[in-house]
Amino acid sequence: MKIIPFFFIIPLLLLNFFALFYRLNSATLSSSDEERTKELPASHLGKAIIYVQKESKKILALTCDALAIDEVKIIYSFQEPKGSFFNSASQEFFFASRKAKFLAQEEKLYLYDKARVYDEMMEVLAPQIHYHLKRNMGLAVRDKKILSRTVYYDEKKRKNLEIEGDRVYFGNIAKNIYYKGNLKGIVISQDRKSTIKFRAQKLFVHERKNRLKLKEQVSLETSKIKSESEEGIILFKNRFSVAERYYLLKRVKLIQTYEEEGRKGPLIRTAYAEFVKGVLEDERIELYGPPRVEQQKDVILGNSIFLYENSSVIEVYETTSEFSIQ
Repeated sequence: MKIIPFFFIIPLLLLNFFALFYRLNSATLSSSDEERTKELPASHLGKAIIYVQKESKKILALTCDALAIDEVKIIYSFQEPKGSFFNSASQEFFFASRKAKFLAQEEKLYLYDKARVYDEMMEVLAPQIHYHLKRNMGLAVRDKKILSRTVYYDEKKRKNLEIEGDRVYFGNIAKNIYYKGNLKGIVISQDRKSTIKFRAQKLFVHERKNRLKLKEQVSLETSKIKSESEEGIILFKNRFSVAERYYLLKRVKLIQTYEEEGRKGPLIRTAYAEFVKGVLEDERIELYGPPRVEQQKDVILGNSIFLYENSSVIEVYETTSEFSIQ
């Protein structure tokens, strides 16, 4: 690897010194690295442009308002950095923060204070973002007040999907993202009239499959439906621009609240199933498992039961239940 800094006030001899004694070792992200980056010189060297090359390929480029260098550990410290890095497929992604550190030997970039990594259609925002250039892997970390956040946009730069959580592990920017800890999110429909809100302890974003996979303490909420389950999946098309279906799996509990003109009070149904499929375009919720639906004094059983988001209609297939719809 070769580091090519263009300083506005550093002589060329100093540049050759760093290039000559630079060497690369592989390592993984760890808390000990964060402690090492605090041991930096106090003096700064002014504005600079930095390029990092590996095997004649540029993997990092940035500009900054101030630069400090630890000559022993080969650590670069930046103020107001902005730039881009490149993954193994030579795809370019952008970043910005108020402070940053680059551990040259380990090929690790640490962004601090309003850190942001982004491309044309999405961005990761957090108090801290650590990126391992060699492994094409990143980690976004919350602080006591601010969660890590990921936002996806459509072609008109409108927000379609937003996810917040304690920690975000990502590779190649959104190709695969893993959220862990107290996550919550919202899906916004293309017509901007409806939303799906969700919560879980773990979430996997699979961009190539256009899906979110939720695990542990999963809850999902639409305008008329609230649900709880152990797992959930939300499927999209066009890189999360339009949500098409959702699935709820294992010990599903679903509550439907529907208000109808002329009815005294809302109609409330509580349903239980092992598998639920939600078809958003048809506003249909399909229950399998076999399902059980409680409606006032009635208990409805069947091989499958269909509910509708904005309707009191209920469809029951292969049932032996006796009930009356009021």
